[in-house]
Amino acid sequence: MFWLHDYLLRFKFYEYFLNWTKVLILPGFHSLPLYTIGAFFFGEIKKESLINKASALAYNLMLAIFPGIIFLFTLIPYIPIKHFQDRLLSVLATVMPNNAFLAFQGTIVDIIKNQNGKLLSFGFISAVFFATNGVSNLMAAFNKSALTKETRSWFHRRWIALILTSLIILAFISGIAFMILGQTIITFTKHQVHGSGTFWIFLITFTRWIMVILLFFVTVSILYRYAPAHHQKWKFTSTGSILATALAVLISLGFSYYINHFSSYNKVYGSIGTL
Repeated sequence: MFWLHDYLLRFKFYEYFLNWTKVLILPGFHSLPLYTIGAFFFGEIKKESLINKASALAYNLMLAIFPGIIFLFTLIPYIPIKHFQDRLLSVLATVMPNNAFLAFQGTIVDIIKNQNGKLLSFGFISAVFFATNGVSNLMAAFNKSALTKETRSWFHRRWIALILTSLIILAFISGIAFMILGQTIITFTKHQVHGSGTFWIFLITFTRWIMVILLFFVTVSILYRYAPAHHQKWKFTSTGSILATALAVLISLGFSYYINHFSSYNKVYGSIGTL
């Protein structure tokens, strides 16, 4: 990426673009030009400190994802709401890449429609342990980035990590609830509104995705504010939370497009490619 920057410096239009970003201040970036934010971000990548922190955090959270999914999905059969499981399957088919959903469909149906108390307990304990480990490492990364000395005891850090983990889980469940509610309203609209109802379906779809993005943004903002040892003095909507949300949305869209349109995955990666 840095060789590309050096190459583009030869062209006038790129120089004009850089000068434009030096005066461009986006809403919520607290008087910081886009160029300053980009220079800091790519500078951290060049020093590998950002990549190392992200790798360590991703590893710990990856360990928590699968038991967390097991816990949440094995909890679903206990929810006494009529047709809830079928609606959830419809939402998962909408938000997941098609190839990934087809690969997991049989397992997902078995888990969310059949009660299993032992699997539920295992998933809960494992998810809490690994997830709090990941959030604890995230707190340490925030302290290091902010040059803040950790003054909290081990139990205090674990307690805060547990609270923040619970917040993340609550946000995840709320996001699913928004998607299910939106899908239910869309289904109702198709049957009740005369004509195609295209405008209302688009409006509902757009609104539910906006709600999910806002939910993600609020969660990230809370992490930025309360994860470090000392609460930062910046506003609740920080530059970091805005940038993190924007990058998460763009990466998710790009990855989903890649999965849905990469037709030769099986030739390149084998049978594990779909997963």
